[in-house]
Amino acid sequence: MVRHPKRYSLPKGISPKDYAKIGVRLAFRKHEYQFNPSNKLREEIEILRERLMKASEFKPDSLQLHYGK
Repeated sequence: MVRHPKRYSLPKGISPKDYAKIGVRLAFRKHEYQFNPSNKLREEIEILRERLMKASEFKPDSLQLHYGK
């Protein structure tokens, strides 16, 4: 079970589990990009960022970070 703080207001219809899954995948891809930069990873990071932003009105600060450089 994935838990999220109640202060994060996810819109109705957005599963906290799906939101967390996208966020975790984004974190792992960003970490992987630090050690193995490639266009494919960069494109996937951009797609995941867009999906995360569309999934919720809450936009974590980490979405504004560059690719760890």
